[in-house]
Amino acid sequence: MENIMLISVHIPKTAGTSLGTALTQVFGDKLLLDYADKPLSDTLIHRYTRLQHRLQLKYKPQVITNNYHAVHGHFIADKYAVLGEKAQFCTFFREPLARLVSHYQHWQRNPDLKNSMCRQLITQQLSITAFAKLTKQRHFYRLFCGTIPVEHFHFVGLTEAYTDSIALFNKLFNLQLPVLVENEGEGQDYQQWLKDRGAYIDIQTIQQENQRYYSDACRHFEHLCTTHFNRQEY
Repeated sequence: MENIMLISVHIPKTAGTSLGTALTQVFGDKLLLDYADKPLSDTLIHRYTRLQHRLQLKYKPQVITNNYHAVHGHFIADKYAVLGEKAQFCTFFREPLARLVSHYQHWQRNPDLKNSMCRQLITQQLSITAFAKLTKQRHFYRLFCGTIPVEHFHFVGLTEAYTDSIALFNKLFNLQLPVLVENEGEGQDYQQWLKDRGAYIDIQTIQQENQRYYSDACRHFEHLCTTHFNRQEY
């Protein structure tokens, strides 16, 4: 681990909380938790914060590389591209409709009113279809990946294959992360939930870009598993 820096992008509602807890257990104070950027919020303070953090990283990358072995949080992946080949990018993906509904329900239960997108959801009482149409929800995976293509991530995991994904993560980086499951759903049938509201077909169309990213992630996950576990497919 001395020659690399794990850059773990926590895409909301994809099991990133569980991964963050596991990383904390392994890295302790050598893990930087980077949650201040709020990529989904367009408030002036959050836009300024994201720019400020990028500039700080650009001109003083040694502050990160000298003090940490890994970074985990809600940020746009290419923020850390300035670290060059040292940076090893990691993230989890989830089937887009399930991720969308989980996000919608989570913010309804636990609103973050400092986040402009969440505030819009709550104050305007957006339907799931209106929520899915928001620009950053339509381009959700592209937002968090930034300019880094899915196939260039050193690790991708699938929320639906969490145990196998952690095994792959450990294999790739020679770690012993525990398999933890936090904020686990109750086995909800998200497709049926959407169908009950007459929204399933419309949201399938709205979420086409996220579906393409997810399909790319599945292929990349299968390739990594084939390469490192000598198996044919997930």
